[in-house]
Amino acid sequence: MATAYQPVGTTDLQIPTIICCIHPVILPMSKTPSRSQFLILWRLGTDDSDFSNKSEEMCHFFKNRDYPDSVVNTAQHLAQQIDRQSALQTSQKEKNERIPFTLTYHPHNVAAKNIILKNFKLLQNDNETGRIFSQPPLVSFNRDKNIGNFLVRSVLKSDDQPGTFKCARKRCNACPFEIMNI
Repeated sequence: MATAYQPVGTTDLQIPTIICCIHPVILPMSKTPSRSQFLILWRLGTDDSDFSNKSEEMCHFFKNRDYPDSVVNTAQHLAQQIDRQSALQTSQKEKNERIPFTLTYHPHNVAAKNIILKNFKLLQNDNETGRIFSQPPLVSFNRDKNIGNFLVRSVLKSDDQPGTFKCARKRCNACPFEIMNI
């Protein structure tokens, strides 16, 4: 999906373009415009009046798509409570010290996960493994390979040349219309 970038300081942002390009997951059926939609406007805008104008446009956009008024107004209000400097800062993630334990998904492996987590105290109480396993492992599942993985290649060979090129076949109907060569 193409993303339209606007230079910082411009105020001619198109609200539907921002919503569709940055967050394509928000659908009219979800009924939950998030605060992050309004925070994006807060980051892209230049001042308070710019944000208030564009957030009102965004509210109308959501309301025209049948989002509940209370949800839209709450999301806008939550975004207005944050000052612009803190909205521009990146969030810090907590470091997770849990050791990953990855299994190939199978219905019987769900039982293995439950057994590991149920008997985890045995590992914690042991002197040698207690230092390694201070927290329970983070159990996750990988999808097993299916027949499609063996029959179809998902990686295409490339010439390392970006752009589109004429194929030079005599019967090709697209080559005469090829305009762009990079």
